[in-house]
Amino acid sequence: MAGLRRHAFALLSVLSTAIAAEPSHGAQKMTVAADGLVHSEEVAATPQTPMLTLETTSCPYRYYLLQVLACSHAAETGWTIADIAFFDHEESPIKLEATRSSVFLWGGVPKVAATDNDHMFEAVQVLDGIPETRFQFESLYTTADKSIDKGRLANGDIAGRLVIDMKRSRTVSSYQLIPPHSTDEAINKLLPKEWKLKGSNDLVAWADLSHVTDAAFPTEKAKITCGELL
Repeated sequence: MAGLRRHAFALLSVLSTAIAAEPSHGAQKMTVAADGLVHSEEVAATPQTPMLTLETTSCPYRYYLLQVLACSHAAETGWTIADIAFFDHEESPIKLEATRSSVFLWGGVPKVAATDNDHMFEAVQVLDGIPETRFQFESLYTTADKSIDKGRLANGDIAGRLVIDMKRSRTVSSYQLIPPHSTDEAINKLLPKEWKLKGSNDLVAWADLSHVTDAAFPTEKAKITCGELL
């Protein structure tokens, strides 16, 4: 009798699998009688719930990296901007505290160091909302091992990459680079012409979010798309 019951349950399993593969048909209600025989009856089919797909247009990141690829004057590496503004999905500005822990330079130094008692060119200036102050990367910066030589990495890219720390993962819908409030042609030559914006949550894996080429200031807001972490 025990062997018969095991056979019945095995058959029940096979039948259930077959029924699951035919969702458009009526379902089978399976029962095992006391005699060990399998009995079935067809019941009305139940409408199936469709699979829901969520579409994401942007991703939350804690760190946003601005990588300038070229300046208005092609030979320049010491790029400059007054501010960078971030906006949420409602196009409202995202308020960030203008502190040295909120923004820093990765792979380079400001043109004038804080120890010189002149903070005008420090990275923190990009968050102060004042167009008369600006950040500028030191174009002559060179490391002892020459991994950075006159403001450029070994592959030729501009070394000065600006990292903004949101302090927590936040979704940014768009952003805008704001030029210095100046008509000085020497400064205008340092404005970014091509750049990328990247996102990360660990400063290791970065996703490309935006790539602007041949920019002319004042720039429009640039949209951000959800990139793949690399």
